[in-house]
Amino acid sequence: MKQKEFYQLIDQYGIDLNKLAITIGEVSGWEGAHGVYLKNGTWVYYSADGRNHIDESVLENEDEAFEKMMKYVFLDLDTERYLTKIIDEDIVKIGKETVCRFIQEKYAMSEQQANDAWIYLKQDMHVLFEFKYYVAKGDFVPDKYCYKVQGCSAEQLYTTTYLEVLGAFNYLIYLATKPQEALANLKKGLPRRKIFSDKDLEEVQKTMDEKNVPPADGTEQVTEVPNEADASQTELLAKLDAVQQALAVLQQTFDDKIAEDTHKNGLFDNMHRELVRYQNGVLDKIVDTIALDIIQLVDTTKGHVRVYEKKEPTEENYKKLLRIVKGIAEDLEDILYRQNIESYRVPGHEVDVHRQKIIQTVPTDDKSKDNRIAVRVADGYEKGDKILRPERIKIFKYKENSDTPSEN
Repeated sequence: MKQKEFYQLIDQYGIDLNKLAITIGEVSGWEGAHGVYLKNGTWVYYSADGRNHIDESVLENEDEAFEKMMKYVFLDLDTERYLTKIIDEDIVKIGKETVCRFIQEKYAMSEQQANDAWIYLKQDMHVLFEFKYYVAKGDFVPDKYCYKVQGCSAEQLYTTTYLEVLGAFNYLIYLATKPQEALANLKKGLPRRKIFSDKDLEEVQKTMDEKNVPPADGTEQVTEVPNEADASQTELLAKLDAVQQALAVLQQTFDDKIAEDTHKNGLFDNMHRELVRYQNGVLDKIVDTIALDIIQLVDTTKGHVRVYEKKEPTEENYKKLLRIVKGIAEDLEDILYRQNIESYRVPGHEVDVHRQKIIQTVPTDDKSKDNRIAVRVADGYEKGDKILRPERIKIFKYKENSDTPSEN
């Protein structure tokens, strides 16, 4: 399996590699991270324990690398409980085309609308895989095994409101991403289906039985004279006519309510589709802006390479090249700054566990330095109040000098 085929399958299955801590083409030191990357023209598999230790193993070729990674993808899906007794590998492997075709046919959506729905479902692999199960089986995952958000399952939302199947799965994502807002809207009341209980059905049956009571055993049936029978029949017909008119009015009221609820449900689905389209558009603009900045930096760097390939390796040229490399780092930080991401260093020598990450200890025989910062390895990065990556540091760890004579 080649890298391109691997990515195509991952896209078709709707799998988010980030949620499985899998990286391709680079090494991450975060705990549990693993993946493959090229090292001096050779594919290497790595895994990190988060304590500045990385295990590596050399692979024979690209095919072995990505066949190995596809196996790890499904192992990780199982470990992270995306795979269950009901959601198996066959369900996960139902492709994007099958899901989008189902959405188009069932909801009369365009190809673009179906694709937008697919992108929205991909936000939560639990939701996406259960929707695939519905596509394959025509039914929801049994309550015992289903995925629930804030105590709600897709089947509960479908059976107790007028949300369609797709709308019910979408609402699970809404509950996961904006729980307070989604729960408030649910509490205020989405349009709900009427569920008739056994008691309701018994009362209806009792009323019907009362209207059609047979004569008791041994009771004589009174034979009316013709004129009295005609009068009684006329009165009965009049009552039946009144009942039919009342039922017609009730039916019309019920139909009007159904139409109103259906209209509201349609408005909700349309608003949801527009929101997804808007979010995707904003995301595309951000990605495009970053991509153009990086492309410009790549062009500049390649220009420097072409120039210095022709120059002699003198000390002066080395210093110039060093300044250029430093400039590349500054340019990259400028790209981050334009996305409101800034680097930081915590002042002082005390460790701030909320904004700094200890990656190594440095032994010292000076007790006053114990647990204080020894080396600042890498800056931290933050976006507003959110820390994207803490500052990486090494700290002193006091260790009594073994050469010091002990007292007897």
